[in-house]
Amino acid sequence: MTDTRALAHARGAMKIAEVALAVVCLVVYRHYNLSFGGTDTAAADRYIVGMVTFGGMLLISGPLLLAYIRNPAGIVNYYTPFLEVIYNLIGFVLFLTVGGLVLEHYKGHLKPLEGSEPGVALGAICLVNSIIYLIDASLAIKQGTE
Repeated sequence: MTDTRALAHARGAMKIAEVALAVVCLVVYRHYNLSFGGTDTAAADRYIVGMVTFGGMLLISGPLLLAYIRNPAGIVNYYTPFLEVIYNLIGFVLFLTVGGLVLEHYKGHLKPLEGSEPGVALGAICLVNSIIYLIDASLAIKQGTE
C-alpha cells in the first residue's frame, strides 16, 4: 500500500521540498524574531499573510505528500490534478508575495537594516519555495493531460 519509492520521483521530491522549506521558513522566522515589515495596520496585515502562507501551505502540502506516499499510482483517485494545480498556484503566489514583503522590509531601504541577513535569507527561501510550487503545478498539469 505505502510506496516510499514515490519520493524519488519528481512529484514526491517537490512535495518534500515544499513541506521542508515551509518548516524552515517558520523556524527562521521564529528563531530570529523576524518581521514582515510595515507599520501599524500594514504590519498586522503583512503578519497575517505571512503566517497564513507558512501554516496554510503546510496544511495543504503535508496531506498531499502523505496521499502521494500512500498510493502514488492512484493518486488521481484521491483528488484531481486540477485541484492540485490550484493548490500549487496558490502556494506560488503566496510564497512569492511573502518573499517580496520580507525582502522589501530587510533590503528595500536605502540603507539596509543592521543584522538583516536572516531576513534576506527568509525572503530568498520563500522565493525558492514559490518556484518549487510553480514547477509542481506544471508537473500536475502534465499529469492531468496524460
